[in-house]
Formats: sequence, structure tokens, C-alpha cells
Amino acid sequence: IGTPDNNSDNSYHVVNGSAVTSPTKLAGYTITSGNADQGIPEDDPNSSAGGLYIEAGNVFPVFCRFTDNSAARGGAIYIRELGQAGRIAQCTFDNNTADSFGGGFGGAIMILATSSPIITQCRFTNNFSPAGGAIYMSNECDPKIVDCLFANNSSHNGGAMLISNGSNPDVRSCTIVENSASVVGGGVLVTGVTSAEPTFDNCVIWDNTDSSGGGKEAQIYSDDTYDTQNPVVNSTCILGGWSGLGGAGVINVDPQFADEAFRLSSGSPCHDAGDNTAFPGQFLQEDLDGHDRFVDDPLAPDTGNGAAPIVDMGAYEFQVCEGDIDGDGSVDPLDSGFVLSRFGCDVGTGDPNCDTGDQNGDGLVDPLDVGFVLARFGPCE
Repeated sequence: IGTPDNNSDNSYHVVNGSAVTSPTKLAGYTITSGNADQGIPEDDPNSSAGGLYIEAGNVFPVFCRFTDNSAARGGAIYIRELGQAGRIAQCTFDNNTADSFGGGFGGAIMILATSSPIITQCRFTNNFSPAGGAIYMSNECDPKIVDCLFANNSSHNGGAMLISNGSNPDVRSCTIVENSASVVGGGVLVTGVTSAEPTFDNCVIWDNTDSSGGGKEAQIYSDDTYDTQNPVVNSTCILGGWSGLGGAGVINVDPQFADEAFRLSSGSPCHDAGDNTAFPGQFLQEDLDGHDRFVDDPLAPDTGNGAAPIVDMGAYEFQVCEGDIDGDGSVDPLDSGFVLSRFGCDVGTGDPNCDTGDQNGDGLVDPLDVGFVLARFGPCE
């Protein structure tokens, strides 16, 4: 609108979903460059949600991309008085900001006033806000956040999330990695004048940084200045480990990321290490990529809780890729070389590398196994 490549005179909200009484799906749109810069007074709706504004409405975005939106509160989405019916699914949030006119809450999403949306299979990357780089929630909000990636978001406090004032989000099967805060809570900050009890299950929380560095305190920080905060962590890979509430199934081992999307390498200690009983069965049995959950990684021991196959930690589930012996996401000469180096070995005698070399399962490591691998050359899908 107006001056090209200048958002200053753009619409306050690209979409206003307030007071929409019938459930309405917003599907497949790119929502970009909204600029809710009114700023004053604080409760002015035109200071919130450059992308999608929802107050007591029923608009549910799916398969949407929110990018380059800005506001004082909730750079991409502002949610208030939504209750438990709302859902945000399979959306991408990147390069949204909430940092203007005395605001600065929730670079991608701000959730307020007993709103408890379900957020599933979403990616949050490179968002910024002084409070809650990707998500800020306050005032007794209890969202469910499942199968989501939070990476490279930044803030002064709460690089990925800031949870405050009695909010109790249920965070499951998420990857929270390489977020940063200039003060505290590189990954997550839990704070407020009333106690909050967020739960984290089957997650990977790793390499988040704040003013203390990149250690244990930077992953999840509890600020007990005004009231005792009570985050609960179970069946999660978290840098530095966990000494707070919960602790069952927590590991402090390099998760072995395979790519820039923070998928895990085959044999990762986070594979087959989650808790099947904590997996949210009311949701689709799929990971962030839309692949099936509960897939066994033959190179990883079953260290989690439940009968095999055991769910993985983090937003992604290991997937079988025939021929990708080293688990690097591609069938290539390294895999065919693995087979060649084991030609003629004795299959079924206790040597797992020999057994792996028998790619076609005929009891021999021979040219047919090399052909099996060569026929599958290329990236895994």
C-alpha cells in the first residue's frame, strides 16, 4: 500500500478474525507485511497482530505462512479470549517482529486472557520480540503446542517462549534449538506474579543461549522473583540436564542434528527415547514433516518408555530410507562403499555391520546388495 517496499503505511491487520461466530478455516495463504503500529493506548487493537487479529473469534489458520509482519504485540497473530476451541496447524512463522511503540510481546504470537489454542506442526524461525521471541503467553492461558520447531528466534527475555502469570502450556514433541535472549531464558523463560506450571514432554531443547552463556540455565529459566515457577520436564533431551520438577527420562546427550532443519541423524540418542504414554494421541499420529510417528530406528537402542516402536524426542520422527546406511539423509557412494567393504562377511553371526551390509536380506553381502543401494541413489524423501 502506498510506497513500494515500505510497510509503514500498510494495513494494521491483514486479516481481522474477531467476533467471527462460526468456525472459519483460513487455509493456504501467505499473510505478510501487516503493520499494527498504532501503539497507544495499550489496548488499542491496531497495536496488535500485523497478520491475524483474533479476539473472541473463530478463525483457524492452517497451511499458512506468516512472514514480515510487525506490531507492538503479537507480530503475526494476537489471540485473546479464544477459549479451547482454536487451532493453528501446519503454519510457518518467519521474520515477524513485535517491537514498537512501547510494546514488544510475542514476535510471532501473543496469547492472552484464558485463551488455550492448539498449535500443531508449525515452524517458528527468525522471529523477534523483547519478550518472547516467538510466543508470549500470559494470564492463565493453557495452549497445547505439539510437533513444532522453534529455531533462531531472539528476544531480550525468552528467546523462543515467554510463559507468565499462571499460564500452563502443554509442550510436547517439539524441538527448541539455537534461540537466543540477551538477558535470560535463551530457550524458554517462565516468570510472573503468579505461579506457572508448563510441561515439556518428548522434546529436544538444545543450544539456546542467553547472558549466562549456552549452558543449562539458558535452556529453560525460572524467574521466582514474584512467585515460585514450576516447569515440569520429562522424556526430553535438554542441554545440561534437568534438576527441577519431573526428570523422568531426561537425557543430556548431543542429539546429533542431521541438517539445517534440525532433523536427527540415524542412531541419534533421541530416537526411540521418548515416552509413548505422553504422546498426544488425540492429534494426528504424524510429525512436523507429516510422516508417521512410532517408527523404529534400527541403529538406536530403545531407551524410552513403552512397547516398541517407541516415539522419538523432538519434532521429527525417524523414517526408514532404504539404502541410506549411514543415516545422513541421502543414498550415496558412502552407502555403497559400506556394502563393498563388507563383501563376503558372515551374516547372522553377531556382527551388526555385516548384517547391515545385507541390504536385500538374502543372507549374503554380495553385488546384489550394491545394486540395491545404487538403485536408490539420491536424497531420501
